[in-house]
Amino acid sequence: MKITVELQNITSTCHRVRVIPPSTSVFAIGPGKFPGKGGMIAPGMTCQYTVQFVPESLADYKDYILVETPVSEPLLIPIQAKRSPPVLTLPRIIDCGFCLVGGIKAVATLGSVIQDPFGIYPAVFELAPGQSTTVQVVFFPSLPGVSQQTYTIVCDNCQVNDVTVTGVGQLIALELLHVTGGESSSESDEVTDVAAQHLIRFDPQNPHSTTQKFMLIRNSTHVELPFYWQIVKPNLQPIVPGETAHSVTPEYNRETESVFSLSPKQGVLLPHTDHDFTLTYTPQELKIYHSVIQLVLRDIPESPGLVKERMLQNIPEYTAEDVIALDIEVKGSTEPFQLLLEPYAVIIPGESFLGVKVRRTFKMWNNSKSLIKYTWENITDCAIMEVEPLTGVIDRNKYCEFELMITGIRPGCVSHNLQCQIQHSAEPVVLHVEAAFKGPLLHISVPSLRLGLIKPGETVVGTFEIQNLCQLPARWRMQESQACLAERNEEVSPFTIQPSAEEIPPLGTCSVSVQYMSLLCQRLHTVLELEVENGERSYLPVSVEVQTPQACLISSHLQLTEMYTGIPVKATSKLFNQTRLPAKYSWGKLIGSQAAFCSASVTPASGILAPNEEKELCIELTANITGELKGLALSCCIEDVTEPLFLSISGEVKGLHVTYSVPCEGGDTSDERKTLQSPRDLLLDFGSEVALKDIVKRQLILTNHTAISAPFKLEAVYFTGSSPTPEQSISLSSNYLVKRRGPITKHAAKRAQSEFAAAMLSHGKGVAFHIQPSSGTLQAFQQLIIEITAYNNMWGEYSDDLVCKVGDLQPTLIPMQMTVKGCPLFLQMTGPQTQRPIIRFGTHVSGGCPVFRSFRLNNPTPFDIRLDWETYNQEEDDKKLVDLLMLFEDPFPPKGMAKNRTASTGSNSEIVLGLDQPPIPRGSIHPALQTTDEVSCCSYDSAGAAEHWGCLCNPRQLQNRRLSLQVVPGGGSSSVRISFTPHVLPEPVAEVRCDGFVLGFMSLDDEVSRVLQQG
Repeated sequence: MKITVELQNITSTCHRVRVIPPSTSVFAIGPGKFPGKGGMIAPGMTCQYTVQFVPESLADYKDYILVETPVSEPLLIPIQAKRSPPVLTLPRIIDCGFCLVGGIKAVATLGSVIQDPFGIYPAVFELAPGQSTTVQVVFFPSLPGVSQQTYTIVCDNCQVNDVTVTGVGQLIALELLHVTGGESSSESDEVTDVAAQHLIRFDPQNPHSTTQKFMLIRNSTHVELPFYWQIVKPNLQPIVPGETAHSVTPEYNRETESVFSLSPKQGVLLPHTDHDFTLTYTPQELKIYHSVIQLVLRDIPESPGLVKERMLQNIPEYTAEDVIALDIEVKGSTEPFQLLLEPYAVIIPGESFLGVKVRRTFKMWNNSKSLIKYTWENITDCAIMEVEPLTGVIDRNKYCEFELMITGIRPGCVSHNLQCQIQHSAEPVVLHVEAAFKGPLLHISVPSLRLGLIKPGETVVGTFEIQNLCQLPARWRMQESQACLAERNEEVSPFTIQPSAEEIPPLGTCSVSVQYMSLLCQRLHTVLELEVENGERSYLPVSVEVQTPQACLISSHLQLTEMYTGIPVKATSKLFNQTRLPAKYSWGKLIGSQAAFCSASVTPASGILAPNEEKELCIELTANITGELKGLALSCCIEDVTEPLFLSISGEVKGLHVTYSVPCEGGDTSDERKTLQSPRDLLLDFGSEVALKDIVKRQLILTNHTAISAPFKLEAVYFTGSSPTPEQSISLSSNYLVKRRGPITKHAAKRAQSEFAAAMLSHGKGVAFHIQPSSGTLQAFQQLIIEITAYNNMWGEYSDDLVCKVGDLQPTLIPMQMTVKGCPLFLQMTGPQTQRPIIRFGTHVSGGCPVFRSFRLNNPTPFDIRLDWETYNQEEDDKKLVDLLMLFEDPFPPKGMAKNRTASTGSNSEIVLGLDQPPIPRGSIHPALQTTDEVSCCSYDSAGAAEHWGCLCNPRQLQNRRLSLQVVPGGGSSSVRISFTPHVLPEPVAEVRCDGFVLGFMSLDDEVSRVLQQG
């Protein structure tokens, strides 16, 4: 803050002034402001200085400013800065009153000052003049008794005030002062709650009665205690020797529905006051009740140690819990109502007349501990029994007198237990009553009425008499029994009774006639009821029989099995005559939605059934459809019967079902053969190592699982053999040659077989499949073995499908496959043979002229075969096992794309000619149909040193020539020329044997031929 000091020149001359600033650092003085220049102050003029106060605290400060002039004494100007002393309304003594030990009377928050057992908040505060704030004092006693603590309030200007805080800590103290009838003590062998402090026992009561006891409980503390009552099940766990009841941790289970209740249930216990409570016991059942009532105090503080720890941790809240202050064990028992009847039974001797009211009196004593409410029942079924008074109340140890009134309503003896219902009692009070009554007695002259056998439309009448055997007039009424009418589902009786009702005088008689007529055929057995007013009923059985011819089927449903379309099936059914009259029958036609597709015949179609005769009929059904027969029935008409009989026919009509199977590898065609259910799983595999021109046979089994005969036809899709003429088939068939008898040589049989194979392969496809039999009829349930013979004259992998057509079934395709291996080419000079031919060049002079050998290769196949020749020299002690061959593009390109190759010379004197297939020598690369710019490698067993063009062999070898490629036309031949050029032998070698061989790799140069060869 700042203040301005003004100095005035009161002299008559001009003067200069010097101002010395204060010595303390809180005061500072600025430069002066003068009226003129040069710092001179003219007479009467003033100058001004600014004093700035910057305090370091709120304490009081004093200092001075010294002003000096040339002509006078120095002028001392004192400076003082201070605040007015604080005036606070805080009392000197703060009384916190009473508090439970461990409790707290205010909430301590952050920044409080704690000094056990008090705390003040806020610890630091600032008040402007006229401003107020709230200071909270926290009292949390840890021990009972009076506590006092002095707190000092220090102001920032060093003002000090003392405040004294006092409080009283108290423990919970509740006392049960009085109980109505006094407290009870437990027996030595009685089971009690381990934590209960008091025992209150109720006297035995009746169910649903109510009794009360009053309790007086004193709150000895000076603190209000909120409370509520709770009722729990007793804790009956035993105490281990060495433990006390207080050392056992109790487990409480609340009782949701208790016969004990308290009032008031909850409230506040006022400080140092006695309170009255009402304990009510209302038992519901006959048993002993045992519970514990607990007085629970709400929001009781926890232990003082936890409170202090939370205050030190600046936790403002404290937790409280409900504490059980009193455990009072209550017990009560229940006993049943004690009631006594005098007498306990009412027996009326002799027989009383119907309609006369008989009276008797009796008493009922109430020996129970509470009043009872009773209600007597009224009986009206066997007799009318009434008790007066019907309902009421009987106080304890009192009795009530009743009057029993009995009125007979039907003759006979009456024995009944009349019940009196007691409110809240499970067992009623029973009064046994016995009486006998009598009334009029009538007698029917006949035991039963038989009207005999009649025809429809006829009327029959029967008569009898009714006698009155008593000396009282009797009114009666006769009608057919309602139970019999209900059993026949009729409302009006077909019987006419004359008279149907009348009064018979004492010892009198009455004649009655019964007339019956029916238009329906039936055998009727019924009962006529004779009802006597106030008397016993009598019953008269009546029987009559009305018949017309009637027959029935023993079974109205005919289930046919093993049905096949178009195949007749037979079954039997029985027709029975149900009456003693002859019945004429006649079978009709089929009816139903499928009747147009079926035909049926019955043998015999008509006839007469003798009385009670059972006849067996033969039914033949032919169905021209497949599937389940639905709604098909055969009608049978019975003469004089309106509704015909229907024989429903059902069954499953099966169509043609043929399966295919392949025998086991051993050729077994018995039941142990391998049968595949799905044609897709079938495969006719003729082998993967079939030699050239070998004949391989396989079998296919056709099984007809139905009774339907059907034509069949089998043929291959592509590799079908050329069909020879019937004469050729007979003469060239190998089976026929085997079966012929006569002088035929083995050579002729082999030749005939070769001619037959040539005829089959004349189509020029390389393979032909001959099927025997290829067509015919597959009989019912037949198992037919089909033999498929495969002929070949060309190597390759062949696959085809065998098309099997049976009847109207969809054709089935069975795959066939065969791999043929071998060389079809052979030298003309040796003919076909298995051993490799050897070409010998003989012995020649070293360095001589080339020696040539020519031979002709024959190709009996229909395809042009391309030969790629490779020459090899065999060396002694050659330890090379594997050759690596690198190929660029197609190893065997088409003939038009092949590059020109020149012959090379070799050094072998003996050449072995070999024609190998597949085309790649011992490799794993298959020839491609299109040329690709690829480099591939393959490895194969080393056969020797390959001879390359322009390559000179070592001195021990001679040279031969390698041919590049050659095509042998199908069905023709081609010449091959091999040259042998002896090399000059080094010295001192005198003679060298040269061995080598030529490999010709066969392939089909024509793309179409390749496809045909691969099948």
